[in-house]
Amino acid sequence: MPACLVTVLYISFITILFTGWNDFAIVYPMWATLRFLQWALIIPFILLVCKPQHLRLLVVGLIIGGVLNALVSILQRFGFLSPKTLFLHLDIPGAGPYGTIAEKGLVSGESIGLFSYTRIATGFFLTLTFFAAVLFLKHRLLKISVLVFLAIGIVFTGSRTAIVLLGFALLALAFDRKLSLVVLAVVFVVGILAVNYLPLFAEDARLGRLLNIGEERYSSGIKGRLERQSVLIDLPIQYQIFGCGMGNAGSALGFADLRLYRAHGYIITYLVEIGIVGTMLLSYCMYKLLVASGTFHSYYSLIVLGIIVLSGFSDDFMIPSAQSAHLPLIAMIVLRFSVLKRDHFTL
Repeated sequence: MPACLVTVLYISFITILFTGWNDFAIVYPMWATLRFLQWALIIPFILLVCKPQHLRLLVVGLIIGGVLNALVSILQRFGFLSPKTLFLHLDIPGAGPYGTIAEKGLVSGESIGLFSYTRIATGFFLTLTFFAAVLFLKHRLLKISVLVFLAIGIVFTGSRTAIVLLGFALLALAFDRKLSLVVLAVVFVVGILAVNYLPLFAEDARLGRLLNIGEERYSSGIKGRLERQSVLIDLPIQYQIFGCGMGNAGSALGFADLRLYRAHGYIITYLVEIGIVGTMLLSYCMYKLLVASGTFHSYYSLIVLGIIVLSGFSDDFMIPSAQSAHLPLIAMIVLRFSVLKRDHFTL
């Protein structure tokens, strides 16, 4: 598509231009640009070319991986499989965030599973897996069992974002008459477990985290996100219009020790790194891809799209400089599967 080609060229040019012009550190923009070029090839393939039988295999792998991550998330919540055990082989000083977690352990009330060092990314991954399992699994008892298991894993990550996205998915699916009984069964079982483990929930103030009244040392919360985003308003006007380049937000802000600066909201991060012009081009390109793939003609795919957009206000899964930058590809697999579901798969 010409629009996609123009978008890729513009973002690559802006990144190279401002990185060289301002003598920014080259590591993050190079990494982000290469990852973005990967996405430019893989995402259209998933949405437009990937055959249903191949997509089915990807979804099977996704569900298996999700169940394993939910299991580890639950075990971690009860004190088993700690990161110190999982990451024992790491070179702590050179392992980045994984090394920090391996050295200091998890914050009380959090689980990270096996997917990522951050509970938010793992929670988002499990939410996507939950939705894929809803559409893929046929046997009702198996479906309910897997969904309850995944839902518990999501809750035990302690991620507010994941809990909100799960609630959105359940609410939307409840309007589908074919799935409403399954959704209600999942909510009922998870509700019973929540009541039975109420002291466990109260101990780590999970409701407090959800309402942003948890302990500050456990999470920066909504206030912290707004503070990180408000700093970006002070960037020069040329960056706000044209962008400062992929992966250059920290350098543009003058943070020598924090060059990979994330706004904890990929929509805001994109507005800074590729500017208003680049964000409009990228949005138009994605719109054309979604139209061509039939996304707007499937109720299921609209729910997945809603999950992706909602996450854009709370974290940075969809920027190429993110450590969990494979999440967009997983999201596209679930999105494409939800489009094909009505034509190629049966409940």
